[in-house]
Amino acid sequence: MSAEVAELSAKAAAEGYAPSLSDAGVGALLAVAAAAGARYNVLINLKDNKDAAFAKKAREAVDAALARAQQGGERGRESYWRKAL
Repeated sequence: MSAEVAELSAKAAAEGYAPSLSDAGVGALLAVAAAAGARYNVLINLKDNKDAAFAKKAREAVDAALARAQQGGERGRESYWRKAL
């Protein structure tokens, strides 16, 4: 879900109402932080998991979700700085 928020924030920064630009930028930053926090939570809970195949899939999924959120966040930041200055 954090990835979707980051992507929506990036879209809002790129296409949204100019006075709301900072809100979109903050939304992107918070979405990336939420995705990173979720990754920490998953990884700590997988530490004692005995099912190696499940743990591998979970790590791959959470890594992909974080990467997607980071990409959306970066697009949001780029839009913010391009329009803010």
